[in-house]
Amino acid sequence: MAYEMVCNFDQECFEGEACAQTDFSFSLDMSIPPKIEDMPITGEVATFYAQMSTDAETIEGRFTSPAPFGVSGVFSSFSPVVTHTVTITDSNTARYIAIFAEDGFILSYSGTCEGVPE
Repeated sequence: MAYEMVCNFDQECFEGEACAQTDFSFSLDMSIPPKIEDMPITGEVATFYAQMSTDAETIEGRFTSPAPFGVSGVFSSFSPVVTHTVTITDSNTARYIAIFAEDGFILSYSGTCEGVPE
């Protein structure tokens, strides 16, 4: 499986504050070799090892999508310090939420994710 998406966000919301315009983007890459055993593709769900790459860091996690595999799905990070979750609908609408475990602070973004042509 080789698949990459680019996600672009135009709205940023800090917990407890009004949302504001932004220009934030990152890529989700599912074309790298898996590092976790038993990430199966079953009749109902496909799960892939994935990396979320921003300008600041690369975050490891998994991408789970309804089978047959399509654009929609959920990326969840492995980090216990900051939880990163990206949800993508069939219409490419995306939400990215980062939850900082130490203080429970939440940062969220709204935008779109689209597949990168091979």
